[in-house]
Amino acid sequence: MIQTAPQTKRDTLWFGSLTTAAEYAAADELYRRVFKYTDPSFSLNANLLAAIARNGGSTVGAKDGDRLVGFAYGFSGTDGDTFFHYSQAAVVDDEYQGLGIGHRLKEAQRRVALGFGTTHMRWSFNPMYSRNGHFNFNTLGAVGAAFMEDYYGRPDSDRLIADWCIDESKPDPYAEIRAGHAVPAVGVEDWGTVVGSGAVRSVVIPGTVVAGVPRPELEPVRLRVREALSEVFAEGRVVVSCDRVSPETSVYAAVERQG
Repeated sequence: MIQTAPQTKRDTLWFGSLTTAAEYAAADELYRRVFKYTDPSFSLNANLLAAIARNGGSTVGAKDGDRLVGFAYGFSGTDGDTFFHYSQAAVVDDEYQGLGIGHRLKEAQRRVALGFGTTHMRWSFNPMYSRNGHFNFNTLGAVGAAFMEDYYGRPDSDRLIADWCIDESKPDPYAEIRAGHAVPAVGVEDWGTVVGSGAVRSVVIPGTVVAGVPRPELEPVRLRVREALSEVFAEGRVVVSCDRVSPETSVYAAVERQG
């Protein structure tokens, strides 16, 4: 069982940019340990992280004393039309979950990105991870702007692309829908389906899948979720929230794109 750090640690943690080889080595160890990566090809390269930080990117961390307990990094990106800060990964030590560290790491990245003149941040995440979806859309206010199959060129790497407007002077066009739409009554039997035909269409997903815990028995569900997300994005929609229906089931709300 994971032992959660005391809430008192919330106000004693240090947040800032990492700059030394030792800090980058600690970031690599944390990253591989939390995500349970054993393949050396998934390691983080300290020289690359240093180059990213010096050339428009971010390498931010959270420390409890000398111990690195959170880390995120990103770099400048473009899709040919828009320039943005791309957040490649964010990770929090298991013992420090539930203290809002992920949110504060994203805010630290936001400050770095704004310093480089960027007004949007993007990142990808596994659409089967409902907890990530809720954080990205409901907590941060990002939008699921696209869905890509096999994002990393390998099986089981489908990703939702989150786009977060980090310019607080711009209003959120989806705030009212995000806060006020009705969550459908769905269950396990609806996983991987699209529910509703009006302004809000809901994609039903499992609510129990988490990073680092393989669930091979859910492969048929993953493929149905792929089809469902492809369907709503083909309609020109974006995802604006991920809401919990029950401990077993969550739903993405997909609405018409604004602007």
